[in-house]
Formats: sequence, C-alpha cells, structure tokens
Amino acid sequence: MDDEINKSGDQQKLFMARDWKNYEILVHALKNTAKMIGAAELSDMAFTLEQAAVTEDTEKINSLHDSMMYSYSKVAEAIKVTLA
Repeated sequence: MDDEINKSGDQQKLFMARDWKNYEILVHALKNTAKMIGAAELSDMAFTLEQAAVTEDTEKINSLHDSMMYSYSKVAEAIKVTLA
C-alpha cells in the first residue's frame, strides 16, 4: 500500500510538471487497480484522465485531477484502516 501512496505523490508531481505522457501511464495503472478492487468511481475518473492525457486535454485534466486525487486518498485510507 505504501507503494501506491508513493505513486499518488508521483502523479501529483507529473501533474504539476505537465508531463502528460508519464501522467497517463500512472493514471492507467490506477484505473486498473481501482477497477480490480471495486473502486468504480475512482476507476472511471482515472479512465477519463487517462484519455485526456493521451490527447493533452489540459482543461479536462485540470478540472478532474484534484477530484481524482481526493478519491484516491479516500480509497487508500479505507484500505489502510481495513488492513490495520
């Protein structure tokens, strides 16, 4: 789980750097992981951001990134609590 939290920080860094190619890679991985654990809303947001990163749709990325990161942190926290 700590590795996933580090990826969250990496996603934020890539977002701030406007590195859409590598951002897409991490959001793609998040989309798949979220889907596997049943976090459908997070997976859907990640899918939308993945597509936006491919087309470099900065308006869409800017409008959804913070919501996805918030959802990501809530899912990660719920997993940590469950595993504790």
